[in-house]
Formats: sequence, C-alpha cells, structure tokens
Amino acid sequence: PGLLGRYPRTMIQRSPARLLASDLDGTILFQRTMSNNDVASLKRWHSQEPAGSHQLVCCTGKSLAATRYCIDQFGVPWDFYVMYTGAVVCDSDYRILHASTLGNDVMLEVWEFLSRVPGIAVYATTLDTEDVSLGESLPQGVATDMIQTFVPLDLARIPEHQFVGVPIWVPAQAAQVGTNIDALQAQILARFGDVLDCHRNQDFLDIVPKGATKGSGLRWLLDYLGSGECIEAGEGALQGVQESAACDGGRVELLTAGDSFNDLDMHRIADISASFPHSPAEVQAATTHVVGSMAEFIDLNLKH
Repeated sequence: PGLLGRYPRTMIQRSPARLLASDLDGTILFQRTMSNNDVASLKRWHSQEPAGSHQLVCCTGKSLAATRYCIDQFGVPWDFYVMYTGAVVCDSDYRILHASTLGNDVMLEVWEFLSRVPGIAVYATTLDTEDVSLGESLPQGVATDMIQTFVPLDLARIPEHQFVGVPIWVPAQAAQVGTNIDALQAQILARFGDVLDCHRNQDFLDIVPKGATKGSGLRWLLDYLGSGECIEAGEGALQGVQESAACDGGRVELLTAGDSFNDLDMHRIADISASFPHSPAEVQAATTHVVGSMAEFIDLNLKH
C-alpha cells in the first residue's frame, strides 16, 4: 500500500473514556526498538473493558513515512496518529483526517537561509514521499539514527510535493563551527516566525506550519472526537473511512507521555502527564509524573 493509506476497513469505535498519547523517540523508542514491557503495557491499556474505552495516540515529530517505518513492526494497536509535531492527524490506517503544509515558496526561502549555516543537516518531510535530504554541512564522521531512511531531493523538484516539516539536526559538534541550537532556533523564528513554527527536540529543530504543536494536534483530535461531525456509519462503510462513535461528545481523560521540549504543549493540556529521568528539568517540571518507563506509567493509571 502507498504512504497515504492501507486497504480501507469499516470499523466503529466506542467513544474513548481515556486517551493515552505517547511520543516515540526517547519515550518508547530507543535505538530503533521498543521494549517488550512497553509493548505489552500499551496493548494491555488498549484491551481494557469496555472495548474501545482506552485508546492510543502515537504523537510524534516524525513523518508519516518514518512513523510507519519505525513502529509498524511492533504491533501496537494505535487508534490515531498525530505526526509532524501536530501538523497531521491520521486514523488507525494512516488515512489523513487533518493536515497543514508549508508553502513551496517558504520551503525555498528556508533552505536558502539554512544552506549557509555550518555544522547541520537539513531534511524535509512530505505527505507523499519518503523523508528527503536537502543538504548538510556536518563535521566528518558525525551521524544520527533519528532520521533512519531518507533520499536526496533535487531542489528543482520542491514544487512537485506537499511539504509538512523541515527537521534540522544540530549535533553537539556544530558548536565547533559556531552553530548553537538555541541561537539557530531564535534566528529561524525571528526571520520566519510569521509563517511557521520551530520546535526543539533534544538535538533537533523541527520547522512546521504556523500553529502546529503536539498540543494543537491533540486538541484537533479531541474536537473531532467530540464534534458530532464524524462520518455516519453508512457513509463510512461506503467510503472506507473509520467512524468514531465518540460523536457523543463525552468527556475524554487525556494522558500524555513524552521526554522532550516538543512534548511540552501536549503535557499542558493533559489531565495526567509523564516525563522521564533523562528528560530536561523543564520538561520534568511540567508533568504530573516522572517515571522510569511507559510500562510504569500505564501501571500507575490502570486498576489491577
């Protein structure tokens, strides 16, 4: 199947009473894998009775292509995906429910600016391709596993695609050539802040459409679940689109788990939130719990 969806299926979900939104890298994904305990705990959360009452949201800065590449193999039954740091929301089959994109003129201006910054690697994410590489000025021998699969893009082909984000890797070694990640973030926002946002995730900066955060993506999803605008069952069956029976507008308890700065916006709207011992102090201070793992967080919030 293509990047924008698998074969459609018809399924009616119960309105979730509790929604658990989890970040990936540094939260449940470490060195390209997930622990058996975390996978089992996520499945246990999802299996709570009544069926559909405890749902899962994968909430990540990764693109649609990268998310599928990284996590499909683990078999976690995600109900929704909030990707590209909140710019795109998909259902369980990766069908796009909501998307914001960056204009091609903005993409060209951003690349013109970033191409002159030493010590970084610049990628881009789209709605219709694998992640792409725009260029890099990295010190020799420096590499990251955060961007696992990408292809070079001829800049002349930018107008052919819909771009959602620009991940920028700023390794610690960039300081040797005068590039500081906080200063670069400030420069990007000062120059382009009226048309885009820029979020920090450890040693990455993520340029996304204006107003896109993990919090805004989750707010869109919560509004969608409670709006009464979900597709009718018959129409959904015809179109192959999953209906959410959450159209009853019931109160959903939101739990969030995330380790880094770009998780702060979703933690702010959560009823219960978790960071981790390796999280920055600012992130730990913003959450209701600091836990050792996702499995521990789920254990704390499920009745035995």
